[in-house]
Amino acid sequence: MSRGGRRVRGGGRPRRFLGTALALVPLLIVGCGGLGIGLGGGAASTGAHTVFLAHDGCRTFLARTLGQDFLVAEAPEGGYAPAPGDVLGGPTREGRSVFALYPAGSEFAGTPGASPEATVSLDVQALGLSLAEARARLDAACGA
Repeated sequence: MSRGGRRVRGGGRPRRFLGTALALVPLLIVGCGGLGIGLGGGAASTGAHTVFLAHDGCRTFLARTLGQDFLVAEAPEGGYAPAPGDVLGGPTREGRSVFALYPAGSEFAGTPGASPEATVSLDVQALGLSLAEARARLDAACGA
């Protein structure tokens, strides 16, 4: 190739590739954070979970998620006693987390932006379960 009568070595391809690669770095970092990979400090996914089934005297319970699947969670001793109909707002991931509690029948249950009555610590043991699978885990933890 020639420009103005001079031959240019390499055709400028390495510079164009380097420029394109450098321009994509911010997009990749933001994209990875948005995918929850953690490079950009992305936030955990949150959702509302409604207590579906809880046995008296047992700290393990089932909750239904907005995605229409089920999770199995356990409330640590001395704190929250799960009751069907309670709404829990918090992370959608396994492990111990703090959830906002809107008890069944409370004035603000189901109202977006309402202040929770309390916050509770829960240990989410499994999520994304079918009802049969979640029920089997609940029966194993609490008895039938």
